[in-house]
Amino acid sequence: MRHYFGIELLHFALPHGHVETTDELAGAMLCLPPGRWRVPLHATLLHGTVFGVRVPKAASLGATMEWRHMRLASGPHYYVRDIGVHPDTQGRGLGSTLMRPTLDRCDRDGLSAYIEASSERSAALYSRLGFQLIEELRVWGSPPLRLMLRPPEATHR
Repeated sequence: MRHYFGIELLHFALPHGHVETTDELAGAMLCLPPGRWRVPLHATLLHGTVFGVRVPKAASLGATMEWRHMRLASGPHYYVRDIGVHPDTQGRGLGSTLMRPTLDRCDRDGLSAYIEASSERSAALYSRLGFQLIEELRVWGSPPLRLMLRPPEATHR
C-alpha cells in the first residue's frame, strides 16, 4: 500500500488538494476541493502498477466508485479521498483531528463533504462527525464500501 499512497500523494492530493498530518506522522488525510475529486488519468494508470493481476477488479471498483460519487455528491463538495491512522495510535481522536479543518471549511463555505468508509469502525467515526450513509457499494464480492455524505452544519456558517 505504500506505493499506492505514494501515487495518491504525488499525483493527486498534493497537486490538486491538500494533506493534513499529525505532528508525529501517525496519521494523514488526503482531501480534494470542489471540482477536483476525479482521479487524473495518469494517476489511474500508475495505480495499475500497484494491483498487478488484480487490475481488472481494481479498475472496475474505481470506475464504479467514481460513477456513484458523481451521482450521489453532484453539487460542490470536499472529497476526503484517504484517511488513515497508525494502528498503535487508533482510538485517540487523531482521525477526528485530521478531518476537523476540512469539516470546518465545509461548514464555513456551506458545502458538503463526501467520503467512502471501508470498515464499520471508520463508518462509525464518520457518523459521529455528521456523515450520513447514502449507499453501500459491493463490486466483485468485495466487502461493503459505505458511501457517506456530510451536509454543512448551519451553526458554523
